Amino acid sequence: MRLKKLPVIAASAALCFVACSESSSVTDPNTPAIPNIEDPTSGLPTEEIPGAENPGAENPGEVTPGTETPGNENPGVSSSSNMIPGISSSSNVIPGISSSSNVFPGMVSSSSVNPGNTNPGGNTLGDDDSDEDQAVSHVMMKLAGTTATVENNNGCVTVAEKSATITCPGAYDISGESSDFQVVVNTPGTKDEGNTGIYLNNATLKSQNAAILVKNADKTVLHLVKGTTNVVEDGNGNHLYQKADGTQDTAKAVIYAKDDLNIKGTGKLTVKANFMNGIQSSNDLKIKNGEITIVSKETAIKGKESLEISGGNIDIKSSGKGLMSDTTISVGGNIKLETEDDAIHSNYTVTMDSGVVSISTPKKGIHADSSLYLKGSTVNIITAKEGLESYRIFAEGGITSTFATDDGWNAAGGPKDPNAGGMSAFSESGGHMVISGGYHYISAKGNMIDVLDANGTAKHTGGVLILEITGESYENGMNFGGGNMGGGNWGGNNGGWGGNQGGNWGGGMSFGSSGGCSSNMAGGLIDTDSGYEISDGAVLLAFGNYSTDIPECSTVEYTSDNFYGSDAAAFKPQYKGSTILYGGVVKSVSQVQTTGMKELKFPNGLVYMYK
Repeated sequence: MRLKKLPVIAASAALCFVACSESSSVTDPNTPAIPNIEDPTSGLPTEEIPGAENPGAENPGEVTPGTETPGNENPGVSSSSNMIPGISSSSNVIPGISSSSNVFPGMVSSSSVNPGNTNPGGNTLGDDDSDEDQAVSHVMMKLAGTTATVENNNGCVTVAEKSATITCPGAYDISGESSDFQVVVNTPGTKDEGNTGIYLNNATLKSQNAAILVKNADKTVLHLVKGTTNVVEDGNGNHLYQKADGTQDTAKAVIYAKDDLNIKGTGKLTVKANFMNGIQSSNDLKIKNGEITIVSKETAIKGKESLEISGGNIDIKSSGKGLMSDTTISVGGNIKLETEDDAIHSNYTVTMDSGVVSISTPKKGIHADSSLYLKGSTVNIITAKEGLESYRIFAEGGITSTFATDDGWNAAGGPKDPNAGGMSAFSESGGHMVISGGYHYISAKGNMIDVLDANGTAKHTGGVLILEITGESYENGMNFGGGNMGGGNWGGNNGGWGGNQGGNWGGGMSFGSSGGCSSNMAGGLIDTDSGYEISDGAVLLAFGNYSTDIPECSTVEYTSDNFYGSDAAAFKPQYKGSTILYGGVVKSVSQVQTTGMKELKFPNGLVYMYK
């Protein structure tokens, strides 16, 4: 029998070249995620995070976004139904603010080309244009109800009751429509055996189990054939399957892979997850492009070892999390996330590389246990309880807007045990923040909120930072349940620093002053445990009557009708108030006439002017 199957195996090896070949690297999860030693002069960890750049004084991109107004749901800002904000660009940068090589992100679509591997039809491997062709060398699987017919069978496809099992690497074209049918990939999984390519070619694949189950393979590549529309859907019952050792396991997603999974192509894919997750890989998951819509009961997309999205248009509605990984997440492409749990969540690091991301969630917008990098993405957190949260936040580039009902940006966490190694549990014990580039608007609304919060240090060395307390966030001071804490009133007559702000807490502890700008010692615009520092090359404008940390401050009556700042940088706030914090390039603040200044629109539509 072994001698008879040799020709089949050889043929299968030839067919495997139609799937794209890509390399991947994963940060070692055993490497400590949070160093135990900090530089006492800076408050920042002295060790670098494996697999991530050490933040420096990198600055905003060379390209300035233009004038289109994206959709948002922030109070006081008009809304739009656009899924992803449209943004035009110019080549202007802000004088006095150093810049980086990050260009303004747009629609990202990429494809790998490996000239060494070509399919029998002569198309270069990895060229997505080849996805529209049904190469005669492909194994053709036609779905029909609870079964399927197979043409050009290479001897590696076995059709049984309600399932087809693929046992050799190769190229497999799937079309037709099923009511209850599953495609299983179970190849030897040996190193360098070649990829198993699944070409979805106007396929509607519905199953009471996982629609596509990769039990074993070196790497599976899911191709969305150009010009096609595809649907995969599972049932709501437990998805049990038998492993090689005879034990049972659960397939936790509609598309579930125990090994590496890549998704590419310019076709459309709709994923309906009725049981748990939408798309999941137990190893590395890469999405290169495609038009993908996911509706999931739990997490929409999970790459356990790593999740990398480099392009495509992805629309997610999840009753759980949106994007998730136990280790690293790298985000590009254009992604809309509407989730009931954290929109983006990693137990290690998140890097926002490029693309346009829109987030709406009652929980956390973007969370990373160890480090969160903003490098080149345009991010619009329309609403979240906490916008960004990580032990270390490095804002090196990109354009972001955040609206939160608790903390806007929150640098918190770290190991509870200072001697603990590996990826320790997230806690509230510390946190560090460095803003070195990009354009960032952060606002928060609610009682006892912090717009910029660091349970350690916050260093602002470059880029633009606009902060705002929206509405009457502190109108009741520390009023809990309708009663004043300790029988006293904190906040006085709500006059801000410029009015009768002192008041008393419990009848004895005085915060603020009757004039000028003094810390209220309880949050607001900037709240750090170890201090906020700003360099001359940065821009800070912060609007609100409450803050723990105060760089420079002026009591200026402002409204939502005018711009305020200096001749170098100005912003039109959403609400009225009487106190503006500033620093860096901005040496003083007042109402500003913006004639001759250049305009930048944040993803939520608010306007920043500069020279």
